[in-house]
Amino acid sequence: MREMLHLDSNAKIILGTGFADHRKGIDIFIEVALMVAKQMDNTYFIWVGNVEQTMQQYITDTFELQNSNVIFVPAQPEIAVYYSGADLYLMTSREDPFPSVVMEAMNVKVPVIGFQNAGGFKDIVTEKTGILVEYENDQAMALAVISLLKDNGKRSTLGEASSRLIREHFVWKDYMYTLLDLVGMPYKKVSVVVPNYNYEKYIQARLKTVEAQKYPVYELLYLEDCSPDNSLEAAKEFMSHTKLDMRIIENETNSGSVFKQWAKGIKLAKGDYVWIAEADDLADPEFLPEVMKGFDDPEVVISYSQSKQIDECDELISETYLDYTNDISTKKWLADYIRDGGKELADTLVIKNTIPNVSGVVFKKFDISPILDKLLTFKVGGDWYFYYWLLQKGKISFIAKSLNMHRRHTNSVTVSQENNHKHYQEIVDMQELIKKKMDVSDEMLDSTMNYRKVVKKYLGINDEK
Repeated sequence: MREMLHLDSNAKIILGTGFADHRKGIDIFIEVALMVAKQMDNTYFIWVGNVEQTMQQYITDTFELQNSNVIFVPAQPEIAVYYSGADLYLMTSREDPFPSVVMEAMNVKVPVIGFQNAGGFKDIVTEKTGILVEYENDQAMALAVISLLKDNGKRSTLGEASSRLIREHFVWKDYMYTLLDLVGMPYKKVSVVVPNYNYEKYIQARLKTVEAQKYPVYELLYLEDCSPDNSLEAAKEFMSHTKLDMRIIENETNSGSVFKQWAKGIKLAKGDYVWIAEADDLADPEFLPEVMKGFDDPEVVISYSQSKQIDECDELISETYLDYTNDISTKKWLADYIRDGGKELADTLVIKNTIPNVSGVVFKKFDISPILDKLLTFKVGGDWYFYYWLLQKGKISFIAKSLNMHRRHTNSVTVSQENNHKHYQEIVDMQELIKKKMDVSDEMLDSTMNYRKVVKKYLGINDEK
C-alpha cells in the first residue's frame, strides 16, 4: 500500500473507509488527521471511498488539505491491501449499527479507535481490542491515535486480541452455515484432514477430489510430515488457486506415526465432523453427500461407505471389499444400514476391522486425549482401536455404494507388513479388548479364533510370539 501511494516504507497509516458523508464522520477524520500531524511526522490518514457531493464542498471550503497528511482514494473493488497495510483503523462514524469494516480491520490485527455510543461495535471494540473515546470528541480521538502509534507493544497486543476475537466469534463461513440452517439446509461442518508423507505423485489428485465434493467442506487441513519429495510444493500450488479454506501445517521433524498425525489433525479441526482423507486415496464427488446422510440420526458417531480398491497406477483391483468381509456375512454389506455401535463391536469388529480404509470414514469430533497414549502404541491397528473407542459412544452408519477409492501399494504396511508378529499381536489384542468389553456370543468367539488362523497363515506365522 505504501508503495502504491508513494509513501515512505516506515510511514504510519491510519485508515478509514466507506462513503464519506456526515454520518461517517469524514470531517472528524480530517480534524483528527490535522491534529496528529502537528505532533507526529510521517503519519498519513488514508480514506478509501467516494465522497458525498455536499460533504466534498464542505471539505473544500473548510480545510486546507494541499500537501497535508490526508489522502483520499476512490472506492476500490478490492481493499484488503489497505486493511493489511494499516497501523490503526479510525472509526469516526457518528452512527453505525454494526459496521463490517470494524471486523475487517480487526481480522488483520489492526486495532480500532472509535466513539462511545456510536453503534453496536462497542461490543467488540473494548479495552482489550481497541479504544473508544467520548462521543464526537476529536481531540480525545487524536490523543488515542498518538498514544497507540507511539506504543508498538500495546498496538500489537490489541491487534492480536482483535484478530483472535474475530476468528473465534465472527467467522463469515459460520454465519453462512447458520443462514443455511435457518432456510432448511442444515449442512454440517466437515473438517477434511489430509496427512501426507511422500505422496507427491498423488497429492494433487487427492486434493482435487476433496475440492470436487458436492457437499460443503468447512476446512481443509493439509498435514505435511517432512516429505523428502515435492509434496509440500504440490500442496502449496493447489492452495494458491483453490476456493477451499485450506491450511498447511508443517512438522519440523517427521512424526514417525500416522496415528500421531491423525491426532494432530483432529485436535486442529474446527468442524464438528472429521474426514481423514489419506493423501494417496481418491473419492467420488458423492462421497460426502451420501456419507453425511448417516448423521441425520444424531446418535451416529461413525458413517462410512464401501470402498473400491485401486493400484498404484489408478487401475481398478476390485469394486468393493466384499471379498474381505464375506467370511463374516455375505449379505450385511450389500445394503445401507444404521445400527448400535456396541452391537457392531460385539458381532463384527470383534472378529476383525471391517472398516478397511479410514479415507472412507467420517466421524464426529471428540476429544481423543484420553486414548492418545494407547493409540500411539499401535503400528497397524490404531484405526481399529479408534473405531472401538468411538462406537462405544453411539451408532454406526454404512453406505453400500463404493464412493471411496483405497489405493493398495505393492510394498506397503497395508499389504506386506514389515513386522508380521506385531501385526498379528495387534489383531489378538483388539479381539481380546472387545471381548472383555462387550457381550460376545460363542459363535463370534469361535469366529475370532478362526480369523487368527487365517491371519497366521497369511502372514506366515508358525507360532504366537
